[in-house]
Amino acid sequence: MREVGVPFKGQLALANLDGRKTQTRRLVSSPKWSLLDGGPCVKKVWAGLQWDRLARCSEEDMRPGFIVPDQDGRWRHVTPRYRVGDRFWQREMHRLWCPEEECWHVRYRADETVKALQCDWDEGPQYLTPTDAGCADEPTRWRPSIHMPREASRCLLEITDVRGQRIQEISEDDAKAEGCHHIGRGSLNAHGEEILESCVEWFMRIWESINGPRGHGWGTNPPVWPFTYRRIA
Repeated sequence: MREVGVPFKGQLALANLDGRKTQTRRLVSSPKWSLLDGGPCVKKVWAGLQWDRLARCSEEDMRPGFIVPDQDGRWRHVTPRYRVGDRFWQREMHRLWCPEEECWHVRYRADETVKALQCDWDEGPQYLTPTDAGCADEPTRWRPSIHMPREASRCLLEITDVRGQRIQEISEDDAKAEGCHHIGRGSLNAHGEEILESCVEWFMRIWESINGPRGHGWGTNPPVWPFTYRRIA
């Protein structure tokens, strides 16, 4: 069993907390989420993979995955880096400060909740000491989710299923499991946002806002790993 910190944006982090979100989709083409022939891959080989020729593995394969040719035309097997039983701990935007020795406070941007942490972090760039933090008062700037220490996470998720598919293959039920809950075109929710006609349309907008600027928008229909999980802490 492995644990890995996974960043979630505000509304998606809250959906994990209240149980509305039980799935997340991550890019197959990212070495952070994939293995090549069962193991990690050097950057040079990964960069030479011909993703435009990607094909789905046969149903006889024991694990979900795809095959893709490398720069020499040799077919390689791409599988998810994380399996059933592995765990994701949630990373989200936050503030950290230390009003007294070994007593840290964390504020989560998604809902402004403040939590006290009895921790002594003294190593690594993400484990800040009071001196590193710079002050005992709450900072005014938010820290990106990628810098959240494990001890500050408020949500632990256990993988129960993982598959391989193209992003546009998502079903209405799966889009709902991604955290969608406001449907019905022409009206607004409590935040003044348009309520959409389908969960898939909602998810498409979320996906495009996060991955479109990175070149993996909805229209490119990239391959993804849909992870299903349950909250355990």
